[in-house]
Amino acid sequence: MNALAQSTDSAQTGAAILLVEDDPDIAQMFSLGLSFAGHEVEIAADGCHAVDRALSKRFDLVFLDVQLPHIDGLTALEFLRWNGPTRDLPIAMLTNSSDGTQRRRAHSLGILDWLVKSEITPTELARRATAWTSHAQVAIAGKHMH
Repeated sequence: MNALAQSTDSAQTGAAILLVEDDPDIAQMFSLGLSFAGHEVEIAADGCHAVDRALSKRFDLVFLDVQLPHIDGLTALEFLRWNGPTRDLPIAMLTNSSDGTQRRRAHSLGILDWLVKSEITPTELARRATAWTSHAQVAIAGKHMH
């Protein structure tokens, strides 16, 4: 019974997060922070894999780098926004890019935030993920009640 209660608690608090990062060390660092906060994290190392995974599985949140192999993060973001199942998927850019044009383009496509990797800790990233996904789950629950 105790294990069931723990399983139910983690299912209610943890979010399914897709972390799109091509640097394995950075991916591991942020993935560990998110996992320690109770989230289920899947890593995609390039834009093609990110789009494929987002279309194959329901994620609560995506952290997307800009500079990626095969398809860059902004192109992946556009593709996800133009497809019905992922049109409203919460996405935050997690990048070291300070390019203002890229940032404005991403914001015009409805990102949650533009986060600079060198300025955010894994703990802070996990805190934001929890806040964003908790808010989204409350909003979804509210819509189903009407």
